[in-house]
Amino acid sequence: MSVRQLVYTSDAAPYLGPEDHLDILSSARSYNAVHDITGMLLHAASTFIQVLEGPSDEIEEVYLRISRDPRHTRPVILLDALTHQRDFECWMMGYRDAEGPAVDDDGDVVEMEFLTRVRNPSPVVKLLADFVRQHMDEREWDAMLTRSGSSSSTFQSKDVLYSTA
Repeated sequence: MSVRQLVYTSDAAPYLGPEDHLDILSSARSYNAVHDITGMLLHAASTFIQVLEGPSDEIEEVYLRISRDPRHTRPVILLDALTHQRDFECWMMGYRDAEGPAVDDDGDVVEMEFLTRVRNPSPVVKLLADFVRQHMDEREWDAMLTRSGSSSSTFQSKDVLYSTA
């Protein structure tokens, strides 16, 4: 059975604060649980990047809802593909804000090293890793790769699809 993966970025509305991000996360998890959607939401420097995974019609509907949500501006789809495997099958919606800890569906902290621990990262994981790398000090990124046992060649810039430009 095919799974649709959609990755998009959007700018956060200027009035959004951390409590608004948690509201977005809470409503996403509730909606996703009912509609067989999994994924990951990252936030840094007033930008969101989100992975949505699930049945194609459900992904289409949720993305339309997001694109109309005034808390998200200038949404841009970076990747829209069918695959046979989810990258975030255990999460209704994982979340990470650059200014705080990452949390999974149970509220447990998730360290960003999980992105660099993947030995054969999918295009989706590479997009998220690149987003994190662009919002991180280079020494911090190198230290994260070292802690996770990954090499920088796993995430070469030729594989990068996300750009802040």
